[in-house]
Amino acid sequence: KVLIRASTEGEDRHGERVLKSAFADPDMQRSFSREGYYDYNHITDILDKQMKGVSGTELVELQKAKARAIIGYPDPDKSLFVGDDGVYSQGYLFADNEYVQEIRKGLESGWSGWGASISGFASPADLEGNTFKKIGLKKIAIAPLQEVINPDTSVQLAKSKLVQVIKAGEDYYTEEQTGATDTLPDTEIRDQIIQDLQMQVGRLTRLVLSQPSMQEAIAREVVDAIKCGTLPLQPDPIVSFLTDSFGFDTDLAKQVANGVLLTGNFGAA
Repeated sequence: KVLIRASTEGEDRHGERVLKSAFADPDMQRSFSREGYYDYNHITDILDKQMKGVSGTELVELQKAKARAIIGYPDPDKSLFVGDDGVYSQGYLFADNEYVQEIRKGLESGWSGWGASISGFASPADLEGNTFKKIGLKKIAIAPLQEVINPDTSVQLAKSKLVQVIKAGEDYYTEEQTGATDTLPDTEIRDQIIQDLQMQVGRLTRLVLSQPSMQEAIAREVVDAIKCGTLPLQPDPIVSFLTDSFGFDTDLAKQVANGVLLTGNFGAA
């Protein structure tokens, strides 16, 4: 996942400016979210021009090259949003793409030499002098910073909520030890990380439960607790036992509890 600063209001190398409000049209935003994409260094534009007037094998090869040059797509929920210092897009890059592999090497090493360039269309009425007041965004190109027309753009790996909350927790712990006072991570981040962890635990639980040996071990532990009298022979207590002891989500715990009640041998130990 990447976070792209795709545009800023400063004058670019061509002497043009794009206002942040130029991206405000809801229809354009929906269109970009649904149909927009990321490409490498505007290669798709070059290939589109080359495709005109060709056919057969040559056209097929150009189409294949265009497919390779499309390197990612915007996150539907964060395809475009305005920040204090520019317009951003958050999205995903195709991990197996040859261009992406090179981009990723730089990003993971901390290199900040990747930039972005927007591509789309505007009517004469949308341009006032050298300033675009409205645009129709089609795609965002990722390219070496020296090759984009706006040097204030950037590309970076997007930090997940998990990374944010861990960092916030580390900062809080450090400040607490040194006597500094600060707040815990904000409620939005805490709530999101709880949801993320619940989903991950749920996936891990299902993976564990898919192993026959683990199924038997968990069922045996439930049956032993019932035989010892520490766990009532009722669905709700068994569900609570599974959620508390093994991190099962409620639906999965109910399925397992029903299975134990139907198949378990609850005679004296």
